[in-house]
Amino acid sequence: MKKQRHTLATGDGPARAFVRHAYELFKFNTNASRQEATSLLLAAARRGHVHAMFAYGVSCATGDGVKKNQTEAGKWYRRAAAGGHPTAMYNLGWRLLHGKHGQQDSGGAMKWFAKSAEQGNAEAAEYAGDGYRDGDGVKANAVRARAYYLIAARRGNASAQTKLGFLLHEGLGGRADFARAARWYRRAAEGGDTSGMFNLGLCLRDGDGVKRNDAEARKWFVCAAKLGHVRARKMLKE
Repeated sequence: MKKQRHTLATGDGPARAFVRHAYELFKFNTNASRQEATSLLLAAARRGHVHAMFAYGVSCATGDGVKKNQTEAGKWYRRAAAGGHPTAMYNLGWRLLHGKHGQQDSGGAMKWFAKSAEQGNAEAAEYAGDGYRDGDGVKANAVRARAYYLIAARRGNASAQTKLGFLLHEGLGGRADFARAARWYRRAAEGGDTSGMFNLGLCLRDGDGVKRNDAEARKWFVCAAKLGHVRARKMLKE
C-alpha cells in the first residue's frame, strides 16, 4: 500500500504569524495567555491554516483556553481532516467508531482511519487493520488487514506488531510464515506488548520460526504474567 504524502495548507501570512505567536503564548502557561493563544489559533484556522484547525479542535475538546465544546471540536477536526491533517483524521475516526459526542458510524470511522494510515499514522493504521480483520465497518479482508498492520508495525506500534505476527503465524491474508511471525512477536515483546511476549514464548517453546529455547520461552511467559497477561499466568501455574 503506497503511502500518500500531502502538504498541509498553512493559510496566508497573518495565519502563520498567528500560529507562531500562539505557541509562544502557550509557553507562559497562564490562563490568560492560553486564552489569548487559543483565540489566535481560531483566527488562523478561519484563515485556512490546517494545523490551527486541528489545534483549536483539541482546545475545544479539552477546554484548554476556551470553554469545552465537543460539537465545536468535532467541527474543527472535520475541517482539519478534510484539509489533510492525519491526526485530525484519526481523532475523527475514533469519535465515529466509539460514538463519542455523536452517532456511532463504523463505516465512516474506517474511511478516516484508512486516510490517516495512508499518511503514516500508526494508531489509525492499527484501527484500520482491526476493521478489516473483524469486518467492522468494512467487508472482512485479511490481506488488507495485514497491509495496515504492517504500516503500524513498521512505525513501532507494538500491539500492531503482535497482530501482524498472528496473521503471519496463522496464514491469514497470505501464506503462513513462522519466522517472520516470530520476528514481529519479538519486536512487540521488546516494545512492552504482553500478547507479543506470550506469543513469542509459544514460538520459543514449540520451535515455531525460531530455535526451540525453553529457558527463554519461560522468561517471556514470566514477563507477560508479571504485567497481567492472564493466559501466561495460567500457564505458569500448570
